[in-house]
Amino acid sequence: MNDTNQERIYPAEHSPRAFYQTWAASHPPTMTFASRAHRATMWQQELRVQLLACLGEMPQPVELQPELVNEVDAGDHVRQKWLLRTEPHFRLPLFLLLPKRVHAPAPAVIAVHGHGPGKVHTAGLPDAPGADEAAADELDYGLAAVRRGYVALCHDMRGFGECVDEDHRMMAHGYSCIYSAGRSIMLGRTLLGERVWDVRRAIDFLASRPDVDAGRIACVGHSGGGTVTLLTAAVEPRLRAAVVSAYLCAWSASLYGVGHCPCNYVPGLARLADCGDIGALAAPTPLLVTTGTHDDIFPLAGVQRAFATVSDGYAALGAADRVELYVGEGGHRFFGAPTWLFLERWLRG
Repeated sequence: MNDTNQERIYPAEHSPRAFYQTWAASHPPTMTFASRAHRATMWQQELRVQLLACLGEMPQPVELQPELVNEVDAGDHVRQKWLLRTEPHFRLPLFLLLPKRVHAPAPAVIAVHGHGPGKVHTAGLPDAPGADEAAADELDYGLAAVRRGYVALCHDMRGFGECVDEDHRMMAHGYSCIYSAGRSIMLGRTLLGERVWDVRRAIDFLASRPDVDAGRIACVGHSGGGTVTLLTAAVEPRLRAAVVSAYLCAWSASLYGVGHCPCNYVPGLARLADCGDIGALAAPTPLLVTTGTHDDIFPLAGVQRAFATVSDGYAALGAADRVELYVGEGGHRFFGAPTWLFLERWLRG
């Protein structure tokens, strides 16, 4: 009987995902906090070095050569568009949102977007595709920040917005990170490493401005932006606070258990640590983790497992009062209220 068109049930051993889950379970990471809690400070230093190595070859720093492209009066704030040279042959486009009534130097928030149109959503541009839905879901958190008196920097991550490769600009989903992720690996780099690098150069830019208090710069990211925020906080001590929305989760429940964009993956990292271990590297930087009760791609049980490691790491490093978990009702979404309360405490308290 020809069963070419018949529905088939294949053995589990035919499944790559099942194989990776089994393989990961039988090869636990070698540099977890739990295995080295008795020497937490040394562990943190050693794993941070290894994390940077996994993120790939980092660019050579160059002069930022900031270029002001235009300036728009947006009513309650001024929106400037800038270009920064974050490495040779690459310029990062961003919006800088400036409050009109604030005492300088002011605290600043870097608003890192997730998968979608890019900075036009975080900056709250009213004519952006899907702007109304983004505002309803509180994804305009750069705009929310400037309306609370913060200087807000909203950039396009590589693979999104103005940083989409031209040959993929018209594709339905509107981003090219899947291709950029593969190309960067071929060059001994990673797309996540490049995105972290761009945020660190954005910190350089903010710190150089007289209207920004360099000691009060925070990073806020949702989903893929939460990934970049967590990794940046793990390696960048200049952040005064970090908010990771809808990302922190044990990798067995998220990256192994659910399909994710290739831009989430870092070669070799799971051989060393799990997501909670990476979160603990951020200590003593104040860290808020937010998640929804019904997030399908970062399940709550996995979030709680990862956060337990983060909490233990912060406690061992003398920063138990600087890390919080907020669980809100809903799915894969951003929670504004706890975010702004947390930043008010650490940027203005």
